Amino acid sequence: MQIISNGKMLTRTLVKLLNDHNHIQFAVAWATCSNDVYKKIFYQKEKISQSVIGCHSYITEPQALVDYTKSKKVKFLIEPKGTFHPKIYIFSTGKNWDIVIGSANMTNGGLKNNTELMLHISSNDTDHAFFEETSKQLDKYWERAKSITKKEAVKYANLYKLNNPKLSRILTPFSTMKAKPYIETDLIPMSWSKFFKKVQNDPHHGFNGRCNLLADIKEAFEEFGRFKEMPLGQRKMIAGLPTDFHEYWAWFGSMQGAGYFHQAVNDNNPYLSTALDFIPITGKVSKMKYLKYIAEYTKAFPNGRDGISTATRLLAMKRPDLFVCLDGANKKALCKDFGVTASTLTYEKYWDEIIVRIMDSVWWNQKKPNRKLQRKVRKVRAAMLDAIYYEPT
Repeated sequence: MQIISNGKMLTRTLVKLLNDHNHIQFAVAWATCSNDVYKKIFYQKEKISQSVIGCHSYITEPQALVDYTKSKKVKFLIEPKGTFHPKIYIFSTGKNWDIVIGSANMTNGGLKNNTELMLHISSNDTDHAFFEETSKQLDKYWERAKSITKKEAVKYANLYKLNNPKLSRILTPFSTMKAKPYIETDLIPMSWSKFFKKVQNDPHHGFNGRCNLLADIKEAFEEFGRFKEMPLGQRKMIAGLPTDFHEYWAWFGSMQGAGYFHQAVNDNNPYLSTALDFIPITGKVSKMKYLKYIAEYTKAFPNGRDGISTATRLLAMKRPDLFVCLDGANKKALCKDFGVTASTLTYEKYWDEIIVRIMDSVWWNQKKPNRKLQRKVRKVRAAMLDAIYYEPT
């Protein structure tokens, strides 16, 4: 039995045990691919049996998923709640075995620079029951893990590029929400080029018509400044209500059936305008500003009949780069992809479970494209989600 307290000694120990034994089994929270231990294990991967690598927080490098795509020996564990965090290495040949267990992952930090503490126990130190119990625990991890497909590896790589530099921000969606891991969604790992292509191929409305409507709405905000200063035709165009002012008023969410909202727009209810004043036409929108908008918006409906659909229609038209109108025609498909329960969405959850995921998306964060049309779409990219998730009713 031996305590291992530095990376160099741990690396030497693990490499030696790998060379000495016929089988290795491991479970680690994260793995990076340039350290000697990872490379030696991969080089002798025929010795691996039922091992698990965690992917929480995008610390594990994408190459690891590529190396073990569709592997029958190495699976990956991505849990939406909590963190898969063990660090166990088991080596065996017949009845002889060695186990190294403690705090070090199969990462450059764990095997080089971090302060780690590992315990090396062998078949000479204790009875075989210790080996069997540890192996059973790894078997439990194996049952919870999954084999990674090539498509999932590509999705993970996209998410890794976006989130690895800002790990603290990405922890919240995984640790506090009962939703899909990002890698299992279609939208969040999507590249800008794929997003643009899907938006451009809008199967139900017209791409150019969508762009023109949003351009006209932008012009209205720039010309009049405040919602209450606009003529009724422009207000209805923005609100998604029938108007001769614009033929595509219903696109991005028709609010035709929202009678109380319709009346508030017709009456030029001042709370709609003062609510929108909390949302700047450009720049950052914080959750606090959003909640102030909601608090003011609901004042327009003292007897109720307000709702996420009408509230987000106004938001998406003023800030189409950040907000999407969530209505009956797109809510089901969008929430399904995000792993969000549509029936329990509240105003606050709309921000926490929809907007936060949009802001964490690869396509939303990628740099401004060079082409003029793509730059135009990027400025309205969140509202354009309606082109992807719209389902005719």
